[in-house]
Amino acid sequence: MRYWPLPSSYNVVVLFLAMCVFGILFAWNSVNLVQMAMGNIRFLNTHGSLAIREGGLVQLMEITAYGFISLAAYLGFKTCEVELISRWRSARGES
Repeated sequence: MRYWPLPSSYNVVVLFLAMCVFGILFAWNSVNLVQMAMGNIRFLNTHGSLAIREGGLVQLMEITAYGFISLAAYLGFKTCEVELISRWRSARGES
């Protein structure tokens, strides 16, 4: 049983638009991730155990979740890219 449709079953335009969405999501999430991580590290270093009680570890878990979302967006982008490149090469007669 197949849960995810294969990228080869989509139209080129749909793949390109999906690649654009994944790329934007990855870029935005990565910048946001770096800013949040720097602020969290600064907060934890400055306030120590008080920062942990005030939710510093919860925010660290949120940063980890954003990292997984960013990784999923990158993998989606690369999947669309590889499929589009392979279609382009097969249309040109390359191997």
